[in-house]
Amino acid sequence: MLAPRSDFLWHRILLHGQLQLVRSEFDDLCQSCPCLATPADLTAFEQRLQQLTQQLHALLAASAVADAALSGQLRQATHLLLASFPKPLKNQGWRPVYLRFALGPEVVVFLPYYSRKKAHRNQRGKGCFPLLLLLGIYDRCSPALVSDLAQLTAFLASFSEARLLLRQRGVCLSVNRLRRVVYHYAARVRRAQPNAEMFPGESLKGRVVVVTTDGGRLRIRKDRKAKTKKGRKRYSTHWREPKLLMIYTVKQHRGQTQIDKSVVPVIDGTLSGPDALFKLIRYYLEQLKVTEADKVLVVADGARWIWKRLSGLLRSLKVAPEKIHQAVDFYHAMEHLGSAADLAGCFNAKQKKKWLKTQSKRLLSGATQKVVAELEELALKHPSKKMTTELGYFVRHGREQKRMEYATLSQAGLPLGSGAIESAVRRVINLRLKGAGIFWHKQSAEAMLLLRSFAKAGRLQHLHSLAFAIPIFATPESGKP
Repeated sequence: MLAPRSDFLWHRILLHGQLQLVRSEFDDLCQSCPCLATPADLTAFEQRLQQLTQQLHALLAASAVADAALSGQLRQATHLLLASFPKPLKNQGWRPVYLRFALGPEVVVFLPYYSRKKAHRNQRGKGCFPLLLLLGIYDRCSPALVSDLAQLTAFLASFSEARLLLRQRGVCLSVNRLRRVVYHYAARVRRAQPNAEMFPGESLKGRVVVVTTDGGRLRIRKDRKAKTKKGRKRYSTHWREPKLLMIYTVKQHRGQTQIDKSVVPVIDGTLSGPDALFKLIRYYLEQLKVTEADKVLVVADGARWIWKRLSGLLRSLKVAPEKIHQAVDFYHAMEHLGSAADLAGCFNAKQKKKWLKTQSKRLLSGATQKVVAELEELALKHPSKKMTTELGYFVRHGREQKRMEYATLSQAGLPLGSGAIESAVRRVINLRLKGAGIFWHKQSAEAMLLLRSFAKAGRLQHLHSLAFAIPIFATPESGKP
């Protein structure tokens, strides 16, 4: 590491002076007794106190980063990091870099800069600041700030709302930069996920586990080469189905089956199709040691893409067959019964209600074969292609695959429906990614889907550990792969 230049030393003196000035102002504010007579006086006092606190936070953090550049503790780590890069890098001297922290304004710090070629001062993208990589500073933002950005954008309705709240902390970021930092954060998490331990210390041992999945809807924007008369890019929008997964546990309370809130659920999703989704399900179940669970229930609607992949998944996980239960959502089954009644056209409103109530009692009591026989009779009297489809639904899931044994599920203390995943689709997708005039690029939608899923599950802290645990050389200081 080259010796510090004179401009670096001068900047250290300037930074120290700024820090001392803010400290003195803060001490004066603490020692003085403000004369408060109106709400406006108190507001002004708190705003000044907040401003000084933010400035002190940013300057102290910047000073700590600058001191780390001179400490011997990180020198060996820097050499090891540089040796891990695919191509050798050369020290180009000390250069200024503007950094942002969880509170306060942007602060400039001088750090050693490395690049593959002789890079000029104004050239970007030619190298990196190794110290920032070691400290987990990507996109010129500290880890604490990046985590806050991810949390705000996951919970709020737009990036603009997150930007307004950040300005109250003294952090002024444009919407484009905020979006870029958050998307890079999500991309680092996805790259680190396959080789990382996701939930250390957590296990499903002795638990009753429910695995469920469903799909939502959002619109993906695909840019076109053509442009408008005003020179704007044209794009096409198509509906896509993001597929969501949920893993949670249930327990018996006063004779009723309830979600066990002592175990934090797992929610995640993808736009890459069923195979990618089931790959995620397998990953999470392996991380949570599902083989140690007491019971495992897979419940979903009747979509073929779910059930045709289920058997292979459970076999690959080596879950004992006697622990496995499968169920088609009871309320989806009732919807299909209602459709069959409408297709038959032989019931008035009162008769249809009575008929559906009878079939509901039969399903809940375990008399699924009677329901199938009733549908077969309707199909013979009122044949149609749609009626045959509805009949096939109950023959396949009720008679052949035994996925409508609701009486057995109730006795085992297992839920009969997939209401949990339906609620997750609404909270994760519909309230943020789906809406009038909302169009996403695929990578952006994948990033927001990840953040929203973990935020609604209460697991954002797991993303933080993954985002700063990937191989450093695979992610340059700019945050891009």
